[in-house]
Amino acid sequence: MSFASLLVHSCRIDRGVPGMPDRYGHEEKTYPTGETVPCLIQSVRGQEIEGPQLGGQVLADVRIFLQNSVTLAEQDHVVDVTSGHRIDTYDVQFVEMWDYGAAPHKEVLARAIETGEVSG
Repeated sequence: MSFASLLVHSCRIDRGVPGMPDRYGHEEKTYPTGETVPCLIQSVRGQEIEGPQLGGQVLADVRIFLQNSVTLAEQDHVVDVTSGHRIDTYDVQFVEMWDYGAAPHKEVLARAIETGEVSG
């Protein structure tokens, strides 16, 4: 079984583009729609955050496996566009390259920042 055959999800890679500074002087990025590539998304942990404004919001971390040829950096966004899945958007926290062994690949740690409707 090849590594590529294990990538059963579809991920869209949205690269951050520098934009205008916000009212605090921090640069706001925009995320134009990027390319769609095969991937595998696995849950790492989920934790409910309580608070009067949060209403039991769940903080979810995932590990995303990608082919080594995919260009990706910290602070980019990965969107799960797999048919039948919720359209979740993840903020890339860390990218690790595995350049050795039989299946060189990238492993990405990311945090869910937005959950959408189920794609058709």
